[in-house]
This record gives sequence, C-alpha cells and structure tokens, in this order.
Amino acid sequence: MLSELNQNPVKPLHQRIKNALIFEVGALLIITPTFLVHRGDISVFAAMVSLLILLAIAWNTLFNYLFDCYLWTNKRSRRKSKVQRCLHAGLFQLGISLISTPIFIAILDTNQWGVFSVEIIFSLLVFAYAFVTNFIYEQYLD
Repeated sequence: MLSELNQNPVKPLHQRIKNALIFEVGALLIITPTFLVHRGDISVFAAMVSLLILLAIAWNTLFNYLFDCYLWTNKRSRRKSKVQRCLHAGLFQLGISLISTPIFIAILDTNQWGVFSVEIIFSLLVFAYAFVTNFIYEQYLD
C-alpha cells in the first residue's frame, strides 16, 4: 500500500494512449465482423468505424484519466474492486453510446429501431469487452 501511495497517481499520457489503442484495435477486431454482416457498403462502414475509433480513443483516454483521478482522490489507489470495475465499464459505455448514437443515426440508412438495435448490440459487446480488457491491462500491462 505504501509503495502505491508513493507512485504518481496519474498515468502518463503515452500510457493512456497505449491503453486506448490496444482497447480500440481489439474492439475493431470484434465489432467489424458484426457490422460487415449487416452492412453492404464497405466505404460507409469504413468512414463510420474510422470516426468512431478516433472519438473512442479520445473518450477512452479522457474517461480513464477522470476515473483514475476519482479513485485516487477517494481511495488513494487506482485499483478497482469488482463493483468499481462494473461501474467503470458501464459509465464508459454510457459515454461511448452518447457519442456513437448520433453517428449511427446520421450514417446508417435505417429506421430508429434499426439504430437502437445496433446500439444495443454495440453496447453489450463493448461493455463486456471493456470489463475484460481493462482488467487484463491493469493486471499485466499497467
């Protein structure tokens, strides 16, 4: 515990970007097949995914910084309990949903139910992926 208190509570920017890039590359590998099955136009898909990835990297970096600051301020630790890990993944997903939903609505040529169903699938995939990858990252790569 003492060694953790002596550590810098805020991860350096390069470490946050590395975390975000690892996360987004993995998410891209998981999500791409899902969308390719449902969408025929690869150029629209590529544009949408590129925009979402850039926004997600920015959100990932900012959100993790803010969450770490919260943990450090309130717990004097960056380690997350299972409840905090679920809260982290859920709040991350809420933020990414607020970012991605307008993009899905603008780009996908479908009705609101179609966008809503895509967003539900996307949210479930990203929530589970965020929970697992952040745990692995913190245990082995942090």
